[in-house]
Amino acid sequence: MKPSTRAKIIQKVGKLLEDGKRRAANETDEVWHEYYRIFPAQDYLIKECYERRQDAELQRMFGELVPDNAILQSKKKSDLKDLRSKSMETRKSAAISICKSVYNVQGSRKSLWLRHPFTSSALISALRRETDPRIQEEILATVAVYYERNFRDPRLFDAVVPYFESDDRKVLEWTVRATASMKRKEKWKYVLPLLRECKTNSMMLSLCGHLDTAYKRNRVELLEIVYDYFMLPKSKNPDVLMGLAYGINDLLDEDNLSWFRDFADLENEKLKPALKTVIERAKFHDPHPLAEKLF
Repeated sequence: MKPSTRAKIIQKVGKLLEDGKRRAANETDEVWHEYYRIFPAQDYLIKECYERRQDAELQRMFGELVPDNAILQSKKKSDLKDLRSKSMETRKSAAISICKSVYNVQGSRKSLWLRHPFTSSALISALRRETDPRIQEEILATVAVYYERNFRDPRLFDAVVPYFESDDRKVLEWTVRATASMKRKEKWKYVLPLLRECKTNSMMLSLCGHLDTAYKRNRVELLEIVYDYFMLPKSKNPDVLMGLAYGINDLLDEDNLSWFRDFADLENEKLKPALKTVIERAKFHDPHPLAEKLF
């Protein structure tokens, strides 16, 4: 980042803090007070030095530029501190508590402590240090929602990737879910072999969350894998069928559409209604979804 660009960002952060202080002056509710006082500046700086681009200098200065809010200060003394405890039970309790917060908290004002580099760094450190599979599972379950809902910190990907090598089935499945919303092509080194070898509904459903980022060169193979799994007698669960149908929709493109029309039994009593449902839902975002051309 150019020094001039960095200077403009720092200036903007200062202005947002000044505006926030004025707006929070008459707010009596503690959470709303902290939200108005700090969150606009906190949110802006996260976008500028983590999400839109990576800038190590601004990341290093984050704590100097944006003061901790009161909710984060409290969490630093409780759950985020307990993730580093020598006691396995204490770490597990903290991981469960953070996971519940991530899944239950809705709205920016309640994510004051979640959408923060300190919290993200605490999760990254825990992933790199934790040895207990059940605690690993809780942290990965947290990241699965945290990354998508709270903070798309690019550093999380490198912390999660080693868990693709886990021998624990639940840990591996949560690794798949945790990386689903991470738009990183490197993950296909691990995801593609898992798709080729998948034999369980829960894992297949988790893997389908990755299909919208598949390499073009792999899409025909993946369409075959997903279609073949869809047609298995054991594929009866409505959620699994819809997940597979969405996966097919994600994999279709102008180059493979005709091939899939010839390859698949589009009149199948399971496949046709599932794809029709996906097409109708897709119309909320695209009036003419590509899958519509299948019928």
